[in-house]
Amino acid sequence: QLTLTRRDPLGRDRDAAHQAFARKVNCATFKPVHVGDSCDEYAFAASTYSAYWAGGPPNTRVESVPASQNSLLGSLLSGMFVTQRVLDPDVYYITTVP
Repeated sequence: QLTLTRRDPLGRDRDAAHQAFARKVNCATFKPVHVGDSCDEYAFAASTYSAYWAGGPPNTRVESVPASQNSLLGSLLSGMFVTQRVLDPDVYYITTVP
């Protein structure tokens, strides 16, 4: 159960060890739905709401998504961090559009 609300910002976490831990914990029991899918977690492994900071999966959600889409989103997010100069531990908001 993800407990973030619409108004909760994410904070950037560039620490590679934190990100690796979050991915390992979140995706430990991941089973792809389709061939070519990858484990996509929210809150992002590179955020201060990741499993590293939250103490494990209770504050995260994992879905099976096409690996190409997951990689594209990671690239876009990384690009946003650079162009908008989002540094550790600057906050940012995610808005979903149906």
